Amino acid sequence: MTSHREFFSNYDEFDTPVEIHGINGNLQAYGYGDVIVKDVRNNQHTLLAIWYTPELDGSILSKYWTKQYGLRTTMDDHENFHFRSADPTSTFHFTATTIDKISVITDLDVIEYNPDSLTVIVPAAMAATAVIGTGTTAAVTKTPKINRSVPSQLMHLRLGHASEKPMRLLGISYKSGKCHPCIMGKQSQKPFPAVIEKSSIKLFRVYSDICPVTPESFGHGLYFIVFVDEATYYTWVYIIPNKSSSTVLEILKLWLPLVERQAGTSLINIRTDGGGEYKGETLHTVTPFLAERGINHEQTSLYSSSSNGVAERMNRTLMNMVRSMILTSGLPAPFWGEALHTAAKIVNRLPTSALLDNISPHQAWFGVIPKISHLRVFGCVCFVKITHPITKVQTRSDRCCFLGYEGTTQYRVYDPTSNKIRSKMRDVTFIEDEFLPRKAFLHVPYADRPLQVPEPRNYSEEDDELDKDELTELFPKINSSAPVPIIPLLP
Repeated sequence: MTSHREFFSNYDEFDTPVEIHGINGNLQAYGYGDVIVKDVRNNQHTLLAIWYTPELDGSILSKYWTKQYGLRTTMDDHENFHFRSADPTSTFHFTATTIDKISVITDLDVIEYNPDSLTVIVPAAMAATAVIGTGTTAAVTKTPKINRSVPSQLMHLRLGHASEKPMRLLGISYKSGKCHPCIMGKQSQKPFPAVIEKSSIKLFRVYSDICPVTPESFGHGLYFIVFVDEATYYTWVYIIPNKSSSTVLEILKLWLPLVERQAGTSLINIRTDGGGEYKGETLHTVTPFLAERGINHEQTSLYSSSSNGVAERMNRTLMNMVRSMILTSGLPAPFWGEALHTAAKIVNRLPTSALLDNISPHQAWFGVIPKISHLRVFGCVCFVKITHPITKVQTRSDRCCFLGYEGTTQYRVYDPTSNKIRSKMRDVTFIEDEFLPRKAFLHVPYADRPLQVPEPRNYSEEDDELDKDELTELFPKINSSAPVPIIPLLP
């Protein structure tokens, strides 16, 4: 058994962890696989069904099981064990030397698994792009490249507290239940009904919903609107100051040309929960805007907001990640908007079992595998290079707080000295296990208020539109009277 996940050339998880008694207390094995080893002469041998035990902090080879591993065991005059391959054509051989009454193997190396060499063979007719050569097969890579030297817990933080399943699809062995921010920030609910007759055509149907959040974000947002494509599950989010029809209309005018250009097709159906922001009697409201463009507006029935379950679930997924990231970093609640953009970017890049071959929404939408090597722990300390220092003795960087991404090479950071968000920062150094102290955010408005997201309500009930009085009743002490700009989704 071993604690090194990177040793396995193939790996399967147990349905439930297996208890192991008597080694460093009680341990648990989470799966098993084959490990390829080589001796000092580079002769290779495959050890079968090695158990993965992360808490072991090392590797143990049981002499009892060496026969099952295809090895023959002998002992020399100095009581050292010699292990040779049971295959008569193999010269594989290593030795266990006795040190302090323990047999220690020092002349054996592991050939670590290299994800860059992994290919999946599929019929050429199923290849998504071009046929390679004139053969009958093509190599298809399904998931982004992963740096196996990064600990799984650190990757969990970098991926915005992603759940166990998508991390496993990335090839990262991670067991949930030990991350306190995840436990505190995520709460399971009864599942919504499954979507029936799901379309495979981009923009055939898009689900949309609006969710209120308090306190006011650092960019003056009180709501966010989400769009989810049914075919690819690609998600767009926009932070907005209010949920009036005119505001939603402005978002639609920004979002619709963007997605139709990317998809190369027109939107056919949009499904909402029947909220008042999607209705109106004038030509400046949402429904006439959709009708003019031949877009069918599907609205859920009375008292059945779960009929818009795709958008509802996405709201829950995003806010679960936001809460966990805020708890981990210790950032004040007004930074929920930055965390939300980061969560949406990550969700779009995570593999999902809802799509064929467990690809990511990004790959399904754009047709290319997303990069995740640039992801860093949200809210961690970072140092931004000062481009033009005033004097030679001035420090060469500012200590900031990492807030998100702009593309794959630039970042957004919070500068506590100026109390401003700095965007498009390229020369950034990250300290991913450190976070700014709470006193660094004293000048952030509403920094003392907790993050609150109300439970999903049925927007088709009487008095659909939330006015100022209702908002104050839900979230006391919120001032929503000042006009504020719309905050679009970052690229």
